[in-house]
Amino acid sequence: MRDPRRTEQLVQVYGLRKERAEAAVAGASARVEQARQQQQNLQRYMAEYAARPGEATLSAGALANRCAFVAKLADACRFQGQVVDQQQQGLQREYEKLQQRQTEQRRMEHLHANACSQQAQAQRQREQRAQDEAAVTQWIANSN
Repeated sequence: MRDPRRTEQLVQVYGLRKERAEAAVAGASARVEQARQQQQNLQRYMAEYAARPGEATLSAGALANRCAFVAKLADACRFQGQVVDQQQQGLQREYEKLQQRQTEQRRMEHLHANACSQQAQAQRQREQRAQDEAAVTQWIANSN
């Protein structure tokens, strides 16, 4: 039989693990949102810059610089997209850990409930045995 005091302590430990996993999911979610926001900002800036009417007469060098800058912005947007994907994968991993921690905690809570139930049943059986023994002792005393 498991000791309910020990299983209660384990329930608390598993609860703390679950809370840490929840905090990790919240942090990963915030990082995903931040990366998405940065990506949107880059895309918006690139769209605004590309849509800006250039000087009516751009020199060949200025036009090449403008095109190179737009290409660099496009590269930055693609890179930020990869960052978003990586952050999303990290969030998924943290969420899977959270699910595992929740399952572990539910399992431990179930074990604790069983331990408490077994302890209560054992106590009832001891009390019943004591009552039975007292009744037998009294019956023997009365029959003499």
